[in-house]
Amino acid sequence: MGLITKNKVLSLSLILGIVALIFGYISDRGQCFLGYGKCEPIAYTFLIFVPLFLLTIIFYFTKEQSFKTWIKFIFWWVPITIFLVILSPKNRIDFSPIEKKTTFLLMTIGLVFISLTIILYKSLKKDSN
Repeated sequence: MGLITKNKVLSLSLILGIVALIFGYISDRGQCFLGYGKCEPIAYTFLIFVPLFLLTIIFYFTKEQSFKTWIKFIFWWVPITIFLVILSPKNRIDFSPIEKKTTFLLMTIGLVFISLTIILYKSLKKDSN
């Protein structure tokens, strides 16, 4: 974990967020170079990095201990999010509300809520010096 720095997380989340936005844009325009309907799932898979980038900016200005705690959380949250988005169907099936968009939205809401909770908890917690 010592090799993970705020700058690296910020850069990686920015790059992967841009990749997601590019694939989303290409998909919306119907010009996916991978074949019809292939870009949208890729966009949803990497879209978690857009809110991750915004949260990294917030954590950039917090204490190092808050950032380390958050990184431990991110290390398991992001892979689970990507896994669930990949498993989710592209469109709703019958009466099931589960689709890539809802899975992404729910996981992003969870990410933001838990991240803000970490900031609040760590900022209110007294230093153990």
